[in-house]
Amino acid sequence: MSLLRIISKGCGLFFLFLHNFTIRPFMIPIFLCIVTGILIGYLLRKTSFVQYTGFLLSISVVLLLFFLGISVGINPQVVNNFVSIGLDAFFLTIGGTLGCLFCAKLIYQLYFKKRGE
Repeated sequence: MSLLRIISKGCGLFFLFLHNFTIRPFMIPIFLCIVTGILIGYLLRKTSFVQYTGFLLSISVVLLLFFLGISVGINPQVVNNFVSIGLDAFFLTIGGTLGCLFCAKLIYQLYFKKRGE
C-alpha cells in the first residue's frame, strides 16, 4: 500500500470524525491560541528569537507537570487509591511504550530501511 493511499485513508477517517464533531465553546480559545502561535512562529521564523523556543517549551512542560502533580496531590480520592491507580498507570505506560516502539520499528522497516541493509 502506497504512502499516498495511507494518507488519503487517514484524511477520509479524519473528515468522517469531523462530520460527527461539534465544536465546544471552551475549545475556541484553545484553537485560537494554536492558530495564533502558528502565525507568530511563521512571522518570527527568521529572527534570533527562534533559538530560545526549545528552552521555553521545556520550561513550559516542566511547569505544566509540576502543577499537574500539585492537582493530583491535593485530590484525596487519587491519594487514597494511589496504589491501584499507580499499578494501572504503570501497565498502561509499559503497553503504550511497547506499542509505540513496535509501530516505529514497523514503519522504519516498511518505509525507511534501504533494501540492502
